[in-house]
Amino acid sequence: HLRRSKAENTQRAYTSDFAGFTLWCREHQLAHLPAEADTVALYLSACAQAGAAIATLRRRLVSISQAHKASGLPPPTESELVRRTLSGIARDLGSRPRQVAPLRLPALRAMLKATPEDDLLEVRDRAILLLGFAGGMRRSEISSLDVSDLSFVDQGVDILIRKSKTDQEGHGRTIGIPKGRHPETCPVVALQRWLYLATLEQAGPLFPRIVPHGRPA
Repeated sequence: HLRRSKAENTQRAYTSDFAGFTLWCREHQLAHLPAEADTVALYLSACAQAGAAIATLRRRLVSISQAHKASGLPPPTESELVRRTLSGIARDLGSRPRQVAPLRLPALRAMLKATPEDDLLEVRDRAILLLGFAGGMRRSEISSLDVSDLSFVDQGVDILIRKSKTDQEGHGRTIGIPKGRHPETCPVVALQRWLYLATLEQAGPLFPRIVPHGRPA
């Protein structure tokens, strides 16, 4: 239960971040566990010079802190030196979060044009593109969908999102995907075509990987 208190993606990020910090410390012959506050401050400066964003630096600090707490050690990240170093870096870089440009309809049409449904892989990819666009869904939400999460209705399809980045405890939510005006860009039509051609069971991953012989794994 302790391991499950944080999402798997978060755990992987913590592990990767601390591995990077450990490697940097070894290269500079500095202790990583326990780490001194000035070591962490130097590490932040090195990461900033290498082009790391302020959000990335904050996450790496959390990773270093979690590693120390897990080992029963006081985290050096809470020192005034580390806080002031991060504050100075934020002033230099600016702390405005990077905004990813949303996908627009012309770009979606261009992507669909490059996916002409010549094989099952392209049928699957069209369904993913249209479903994600219509529902405003994250990649992690789409990849975790199960066939049993779908409920087709006259107006379209209801989809159960069991867990998302903003719902780490898995309370779940249901979103409705309406039918489109044009069959070639209708997410419901694309989804039904994928289900029919892939002959998926009533339970199991909605978008499994495609093995070399062209069938879902």
